Amino acid sequence: MKSIDKTGATVTEIIGIDHGWSYIKTVGTVFKSGVKEISTEPAFFDDVLGYKGKFYKVGTSRMEVKRNKVVTPDYYYLTLAAIAKELKIRKKHDAHVVIAAGLPASRYGDEKKDFQKYLTQNNEIIFKYEEENFHIWIDKAFIYPQCYPAVIDSLPMFGSKVVVVDIGSWTIDIVPVINRKPDESGISSIPQGIITCMRAINKECIRRFGEQIVMII
Repeated sequence: MKSIDKTGATVTEIIGIDHGWSYIKTVGTVFKSGVKEISTEPAFFDDVLGYKGKFYKVGTSRMEVKRNKVVTPDYYYLTLAAIAKELKIRKKHDAHVVIAAGLPASRYGDEKKDFQKYLTQNNEIIFKYEEENFHIWIDKAFIYPQCYPAVIDSLPMFGSKVVVVDIGSWTIDIVPVINRKPDESGISSIPQGIITCMRAINKECIRRFGEQIVMII
């Protein structure tokens, strides 16, 4: 049954999803970017996605960084879980969905089309999440460059030259902004983030003190 309003018009749910290497984020939920197939029907269905006759445990230990996010179906399953979590908050189970997602600015041009195609590979999708049925139509996926949009409203408070730095779990994205416009010639992404920093600190602690710090993120 399609989601329609009182006038008979189709209701579209816009869902923003941050497909991080460590965490998936929407406006209403955050969970680890981990997914693992369960070989048999599970005894407990907390955080379990049911899709095409298979079951996947979502929110397990985060995955290692890969070349990009479309090389395996994992981020597709995580996307379905994110949509389900967000729709549950909105008290909906049937909906037309438009996805808003992001990519690092330095890889935006190279990966945009593939990521867009990946997220919209199926228009109509029937699946379960935590034993609740969902029936959705993914109508579109808009892909935006990360980092710059997060500060665009604040730029008038700063000078004509600003450097925006987005420190993630695995990467650091750097976007120079000149006269409130991103300078694409200076955009870069460094493959080191919070987790690589913490691992380096831990390694030094072991070397100097013979003990390691418990990582909780």
